[in-house]
Amino acid sequence: MKYRRLRLLSLSTLLLPSCAFAQAQSTYWNTFGPDRAAGAFLNITREHRTSQNAIGIATDTQQRLLVLNEWDESSTTNMDCAVTRHLRRARALDMDYTGPDELEGTRRVAADMGGSDIDNCSSIDSDSLDRAVIAGTGDTGSGLGGFLIRLSADGSYDTGFAGDGRFFLRNLAAFSGAQTRLNHAITLANNRVVACGSVTRDGNERMLVLRVTAGGDLDVSFNGNGYRELDFNGAAADDDACARLLALPGGDLLAGGVAANGSGVDGYGLARFNSNGSLDTGFSGDGLLLVPHGSQLAATPTLSDLAYDAGRNRLLFSCWLSFGANLPPTGCVVALDDGGSFDTGFANGGRFSFRYSDYGGLDPARQSGGTRTRRLLVREDGMLYVLGQHDNSGSDIATHGSSDVARLRLQPDGSVGLLGASTFQSFPSVRHSYGNVSNATALATDERNDERLMDAIWYRGNIVLLVDRTRYPANVFDHDGDG
Repeated sequence: MKYRRLRLLSLSTLLLPSCAFAQAQSTYWNTFGPDRAAGAFLNITREHRTSQNAIGIATDTQQRLLVLNEWDESSTTNMDCAVTRHLRRARALDMDYTGPDELEGTRRVAADMGGSDIDNCSSIDSDSLDRAVIAGTGDTGSGLGGFLIRLSADGSYDTGFAGDGRFFLRNLAAFSGAQTRLNHAITLANNRVVACGSVTRDGNERMLVLRVTAGGDLDVSFNGNGYRELDFNGAAADDDACARLLALPGGDLLAGGVAANGSGVDGYGLARFNSNGSLDTGFSGDGLLLVPHGSQLAATPTLSDLAYDAGRNRLLFSCWLSFGANLPPTGCVVALDDGGSFDTGFANGGRFSFRYSDYGGLDPARQSGGTRTRRLLVREDGMLYVLGQHDNSGSDIATHGSSDVARLRLQPDGSVGLLGASTFQSFPSVRHSYGNVSNATALATDERNDERLMDAIWYRGNIVLLVDRTRYPANVFDHDGDG
């Protein structure tokens, strides 16, 4: 496996990073630099190790960028997370955010619920008081447990949240003995936190949505107890789980993920809630909607993001399908009206299926490859940006690595609006001194870059992308961890 770095990139509609690097582009790249690619590398750990990945990105009220990443050191099996804060436009690290581990602009984050102390963070957001909120799942010693962690504006654990900054589902009687995961969390205007994932009881995994007060307790004004468990078909042995949340105008909440139908076949499960936690019966009759994955072949669906088009009062989600028999995965976008019916004015009856390689690429053109969507961002005029990963195939792997970050722009009606060289994005390496890096010769000869989009947000009218990117070839190690 290869050592990776994170990079942030920004487009006037897109930004791309890697496991220690970031870049920005407006219509071209005008946030981090006018009409050119610009980037920032993120130094968030003492050591840069194999498979150390970026996780998520957020912005606060002062337009500072917060980047969530893994924290992994060679001297221990403990896995934690870290948050690095950059000043506006990512021009510099925010030194006021430097923690006791003395990493510039970085705070270490650990749930450490027992067991192996393996904490897997999944998302980051920031509230109105510039406090980072992190969701994840950790080893409790008796199974998996979801957690929320809130940091103060200076990066320290916020003792005003659950007593010590850490909210653990394992500590709640309602989830005693159950396996829980939290995959996504968002902050609301009143600094309450909504999170979602899954809860497994007796082998049946249900979608889980919960709301937590600003003080770090279950918010009993949500469904009377602070949480909802959803089983889309009412049967046992399902794998229903929430992947993403979206706050809607008027206080409604949309949760989306994968859920099984009555035959046990997975599709895309959506649940719409009123602000009090009750299901919105104006959506699909009972607040729950199960959308078939739409493939005639056996497939495993993934819902990757949710979006709302205010101008057309419609809901959208991005997705991708993986297949057996070595067939490459395909991407998809689905549009629904406010009641949960397909928007027949969008693409093919409300569905758009594609591969990035269907729409050209760089010169010379790339070979056909799989598509894995990651984020779906909507402009005010209804233009859609489908951001994700193109899997290289054939000789492209030797030249470009296993994958590239890719984007596709769709018109509001689902037709393709941006083709050619803008489909795939490839970012130049940022060179630095290799004096403390072993096997520097290999560095000079291996120019391939494997790129994976991890997250993306709107930032000052641009899109900022968080991208994992190969840092060093195999068996190369950055001893001093200088970023």
